[in-house]
Amino acid sequence: MVIVYDNLCVRHARATERRGLVSEVWQFLAILLGFLVVAVLWLFIVYLPGRTLERWEDQRPGRGKAGPSAGSGGPDVPLKPKP
Repeated sequence: MVIVYDNLCVRHARATERRGLVSEVWQFLAILLGFLVVAVLWLFIVYLPGRTLERWEDQRPGRGKAGPSAGSGGPDVPLKPKP
């Protein structure tokens, strides 16, 4: 009887350990999903509207081939030194 009881305890311990591992995997997947959701929201709320705004500003009159005036360069355009 002692061996059977010990065997049941070992099975129970393995099952508990397996449940703990599954729980950790689900937690990791939930964090990964949360990061993915935040990245997609940032993409659609911050990044793409900013790019659209930059393109819209580039199409305004007075912003031809000469580029932006000195001092109003965007993050991609180096500032021109004033003479």
